[in-house]
Amino acid sequence: MFKKTIAILTIFFLLILGTNVIAEQSENETMLKSTKNEFIVFSDTIIEKSDNFVTIALEGADKYLMDAGKPMLPVITKIFTYPLQTKIKDIKCSYVSISEEVLQDKILPATKAFPVIAINKVAENSNNIPIIDDNVYTSTDLYPDKWYDYWITCGNNEINVIFNFYPIRYKPLENILIKINNVEIEITTEIPKVEKIENNDEYDMVIIAPEKFSFRLQPLIRHKNEMGISTFLKTSEDIYSEYTGRDQAEEVKLFIKDALVNNKITYVLLVGGMKGQKKEWYIPIRESNLDDYSEFEKSYICDLYFADIFRYNVSSQSYEFDDWDSNGNGVFAEWTSSNKDIIDGNPDVIIGRLACRSKKEVTIVVNKIITYEKKTHFPFWDNRMIVVAGDTEPSQYAPGYEGEIETTASSNHMANVEYEIIKLYTSDGTLSAPSDVRREMRIGASFVHFAGHGNPSIWSTHLPDDKVWVNGPSVFDMPFISNGKRLPIVVVGGCHNSQFNVTTLNIKEGIEREGIQYFTGRPPSNNGSFWLNDWVPECWSWVLVRLKNGGSIATIGNTNLGYSYIGDYATEGLGGWIEIRFFHSIAVQNKETVGQAHTQAIRDYGNEWDINYDNIDRKTIEGWVLLGDPSLKIGGYS
Repeated sequence: MFKKTIAILTIFFLLILGTNVIAEQSENETMLKSTKNEFIVFSDTIIEKSDNFVTIALEGADKYLMDAGKPMLPVITKIFTYPLQTKIKDIKCSYVSISEEVLQDKILPATKAFPVIAINKVAENSNNIPIIDDNVYTSTDLYPDKWYDYWITCGNNEINVIFNFYPIRYKPLENILIKINNVEIEITTEIPKVEKIENNDEYDMVIIAPEKFSFRLQPLIRHKNEMGISTFLKTSEDIYSEYTGRDQAEEVKLFIKDALVNNKITYVLLVGGMKGQKKEWYIPIRESNLDDYSEFEKSYICDLYFADIFRYNVSSQSYEFDDWDSNGNGVFAEWTSSNKDIIDGNPDVIIGRLACRSKKEVTIVVNKIITYEKKTHFPFWDNRMIVVAGDTEPSQYAPGYEGEIETTASSNHMANVEYEIIKLYTSDGTLSAPSDVRREMRIGASFVHFAGHGNPSIWSTHLPDDKVWVNGPSVFDMPFISNGKRLPIVVVGGCHNSQFNVTTLNIKEGIEREGIQYFTGRPPSNNGSFWLNDWVPECWSWVLVRLKNGGSIATIGNTNLGYSYIGDYATEGLGGWIEIRFFHSIAVQNKETVGQAHTQAIRDYGNEWDINYDNIDRKTIEGWVLLGDPSLKIGGYS
């Protein structure tokens, strides 16, 4: 999308000149004091013309500042990792300002994130005209307002100190770039001298389920132990009798904390969804109370709550239980115009849920997992990946087809490890109806990546540069997929495909609440809720998993509104980044289980973006749920 370069300085390259670590005995004999110094040099920039704006490109930059309507400027991320018990005593950062440069045009503003929800009744923005934040572009203040910031998270038995550096800042009114040449980081820590203590009660996985499901889970427990995944069952009834929390969800989380500390568990499998169509739960949920001001939702299911056990307390320089209620007002994971909870967001355990609503569903998914992992399927489809996409947000101001851009990136990762890629795209006519997807899934594939729009009942996208909908599979035609034992891991980009709290009772409640406008209104107003499709018996992602004669072996998607950037910037963050990162975790980071890859993508997202700075970044990881066995060996055992 960029035109000819009009001003080239020198390609940016991040060069680490030196790292020094000085260790000394702390006054506390159990701690080792350490000071790490790292010196980073930034080289010059590339300035490119883009229509009436310029872009600032930095080779080696991890991402852009993507605040809607504000200048897009590159960001460099640096992560320092320490053992979990480390105390972060002091952090210093010094830098040198070296030059200014006057630009000929303003810097391109960041695009606005848009929700990828499939609702025909929604009044869509037909233009998606780029917005410009006049408060920034007419200001004499530097943007951003600092050269760097940092945050601290703990997860995976580690503490991370994460820096975002902004080596180029901008004076918008004067159209001037201010650049620094280098930065020096100094981190002083106290690291514990820990001797490894053997624990005979160590396990790899705990399954949490109601007593009602325990008998039907025994074959899975035996299978996991035979495969070398040491597994035990803990019933929800036992947890509620042994733990005291503010509600059942907190009691489950307190048990997981103890299992992590005492049993060194890696995986947690929650088995239980709603009790049929009742608004009661076999295994409780936690809802995040984050309001994105979209009017569609002010809360949503968030299983990440059960995986994010610890947070780092800066004041006490220690890690502690993260209850997701940092302001102590009893509202969990809150983010509104007046109140905000700070959460850690970095998973300490790898979590997945089988959202079973009956004993029959437990039996079906247990049999599917055992059959898949024992590799009783034929290998001819093992190296196939299907990608399904179109033009997620047609706009004359957003060249490029977002879904196809995202799935091209994800499939490139898998192609590099010798996967055959089958592309179903609206741009070339290979995707025109649900039957196109059913046909390819019937042949078989290890992975399927959908990138587009969704709701609890369907996945959809658009024709190129056209608002016409092109539908993929719905919950009503999924039984016709009939791919037998050729079960893929499915990643679906779209809103609410994994909203596993849907129920037919929502029709009755909607009519009582809204009257006839329940059917005739237009969301996201208070009326017209029928078009949210939260009245289906079970959500899209879970129906795929619990199908008896096909479907998926695991599905990853959003319980909430999913968000994306427009056009060529679709992969710069949000859903278009984290979905691709799942496949990066497998192809590049060599993750071997579906839960490892899912959790690594969440960790990587939190290492790139401060989830307590932007509510949509936090929403991106909170609602991205794994419906499946987190310990599932990708491709099964040989």
